[in-house]
Amino acid sequence: MPRLIDCWDFVAKCARSDVPSTDGSPSECHGTYERSVKAFSAATDERGKSAGRADGSDHKKDREKQQRNRMGIENIHQLLGLSNADAQIVEAIEANEGSLSSLSEKKLSSEGSDFVHLKAKGVSLTFVPRAAFQPKRGEPRGDGPYIFAGAFFYPGGAADVDAYVGIAPFGQSAVATREDALRVYGKPQRSMEDDDVFEWDQWTFDGRQVRTYYSDGAQIDNISVSVPMAQRK
Repeated sequence: MPRLIDCWDFVAKCARSDVPSTDGSPSECHGTYERSVKAFSAATDERGKSAGRADGSDHKKDREKQQRNRMGIENIHQLLGLSNADAQIVEAIEANEGSLSSLSEKKLSSEGSDFVHLKAKGVSLTFVPRAAFQPKRGEPRGDGPYIFAGAFFYPGGAADVDAYVGIAPFGQSAVATREDALRVYGKPQRSMEDDDVFEWDQWTFDGRQVRTYYSDGAQIDNISVSVPMAQRK
């Protein structure tokens, strides 16, 4: 394939009559030049299209990664069902100053679950073995051995995390008390109380189970979002 500079060089030589034509006319030089330029332009266009396709794919991947990194921690529940081997959950956890390396294979095996604590965010994420997730909660979305099954938000903080100060998951404002929870989530689908003291309330949003656990019947200890148990047939 001739380079554009070669085409110009050919024309220059023709102009100096350094390159003989078969019929002795300069038009042959001009025709050869035009054909060379067309071939060069076609090749350049194809390379540009190929590069554009590659760049477009790379840009799409970059945008998806940036969107995951910008995901508000209150929306981390959107990744429920993914596994420790999936890039989406790995990147989201790292973006919130956590690491999947904190998961203990021994603890997951002996206790059936383990946590990734996002200390500065006031959130803990629970993972369970794939074999434990499937029969109770259905087919996971991810292919790895440990499945992201639930997220716990602690408005008052906890031993492993600071206080969660963001808006409530599936809500439009912060939730710190039962009164707040009823205002944001509405009437509970289920509740548990003992001696007129509420222990928890439960709702379902977008196929996810939301529970607010109370420390004294009124103050929220934590808000959990999880993949609900599969309905028995």
